[in-house]
Amino acid sequence: MGALLHDIQSCRDRRVMDNVTYGYLLLRTVLNNSNINGACSGRMKPRSLALSPFPGVTYDWGGWRTSAQWASDMANNRVAGDINRTAEACDYGVDCSGFVQQIWGITDTKHNTTQLATTYSDPVAESDLIAYDAYVDPGSHIVIWHRWWNGGLDISESTTSSALDRTVHRWVDDTYINGYVPVRYVGVC
Repeated sequence: MGALLHDIQSCRDRRVMDNVTYGYLLLRTVLNNSNINGACSGRMKPRSLALSPFPGVTYDWGGWRTSAQWASDMANNRVAGDINRTAEACDYGVDCSGFVQQIWGITDTKHNTTQLATTYSDPVAESDLIAYDAYVDPGSHIVIWHRWWNGGLDISESTTSSALDRTVHRWVDDTYINGYVPVRYVGVC
């Protein structure tokens, strides 16, 4: 069972969730050489960095930067993202749980997918899903659900799937969420 509502600082309206999501997805940033090739020991460079202007925010294992923080990071010549499964302090971006945290408004500290599934959300029936609920595979991945569409799902996520290595809004078929549980943030208004 998820956290008690009184443990949440304030509730989060779905319109705010929408604005935060599209703040990530609509961001376009021209990356420089320092952003793309800067020194960062242990970093595995995201494969999508050649896109220009760069759409969204780079995937960064352990990252939970807001879109505005990331844009500022890039303007200050910081290193863009890391798809290695080890968090380094020298690269910037957002991973899947960090992305969902920002959308849901959980900004106290970085949480992982298991914490989001067990502390900050409750299971919900697929038939009761509302935009900005999520599908989670605790310990692995979490995506924001928008709607059922065209025989699959319309989702937003920060992902390394298909070498995307960034925040995206996309359609996926049902097999993408095999083994996932639909959940609703306990602090939604």
